Amino acid sequence: LATNTIGDSITVQILPFGVAITPLSLPTITSVIPNSGPESGGTSVTITGTDFLEVAQVLFGDTPALSFIVNSSTSISAVAPPGVGTVDVRVV
Repeated sequence: LATNTIGDSITVQILPFGVAITPLSLPTITSVIPNSGPESGGTSVTITGTDFLEVAQVLFGDTPALSFIVNSSTSISAVAPPGVGTVDVRVV
């Protein structure tokens, strides 16, 4: 049995009697608490959602979190960077 991940989209397994292709689940965010903070950054944020175990980066807009910890497949603790205005939070 051999397993290879192709990009961020599928896993290919070479099995004794054929090939199994399994789509990977992409992380999704269901809530960000709190949803605001000071322009100076430093706010501790809890992000909840699904499929967080393989997350390599948390972004506030295009700016990486100052730090983050994946607590579980459904929870991330992050520290927001400095910034102005409303931004999308993304996990990649």
